[in-house]
Amino acid sequence: MAENRIEQRPVATGTVAKAVQILTLVTSPPRHFSTVSEIAEELAIPRPTATRLVNNLIKLGMLKREAGGKKIIEGDDLVGLAAATLTGSASRGPRHEILHELVLATRETANIGTLVNGQVVYLDRVEALWPLAFRLEIGSRVPLYCSALGKLILAMMPDDQLDKYLDTVVLRSLTENTLKSQAELADEISQIRRDGISIDREECFEGVIGIAVPVISAPPTIGLALVAPSSRQTPEGLRQLVPLMQDAADRLAKCYHVG
Repeated sequence: MAENRIEQRPVATGTVAKAVQILTLVTSPPRHFSTVSEIAEELAIPRPTATRLVNNLIKLGMLKREAGGKKIIEGDDLVGLAAATLTGSASRGPRHEILHELVLATRETANIGTLVNGQVVYLDRVEALWPLAFRLEIGSRVPLYCSALGKLILAMMPDDQLDKYLDTVVLRSLTENTLKSQAELADEISQIRRDGISIDREECFEGVIGIAVPVISAPPTIGLALVAPSSRQTPEGLRQLVPLMQDAADRLAKCYHVG
């Protein structure tokens, strides 16, 4: 009788493997290993080797040092690569189909987005039968403070990260409904945390409203939103669609192997 054999992926070694291990260690929650010394100790590699690899990854934009400290965090190019990967994969397979089904059920435009370099990036989008007067393509970016997805992502941030954002954000008015102060935004975020949903009341684009619910609450946070013209839909009307959105969000989370 032939023996059953389980094929195992070969274990990678060498410089590239160590670099990938460092990237995984730095970006994986709870992110306890954030200095070169901690990285070297955790991965059992010599300190000089860890220093050389980290410095090379910094030069490549994969990592960077947090301002004013020794902490190593993900670099802008790494974040961009992750976003491009999510964007490219989002339009394939069941995730796109779930969005399509939601659009058919609600008759509104649906999209999913995540946080990249302080903005919302749209990973996938399915237009309703009556498209909006403008188009936001996959990969488009909008501010956090005035979009339904953005405010939802802010509400899912840890308090220390949120406090840093509120202390530094400049609330540029995009419409007459854009929130005018950090205090208003903080109150809105508190309400979102209580309700579990976020609403855009023409704060980002004139004539467009939206509503968002979480898909993944732990980093990298991902949200699901519906958007509609205010001439036809109301925030109260969008609230009626939340059960359908939450069902779609649960299914999307499973596609991302979460929960």
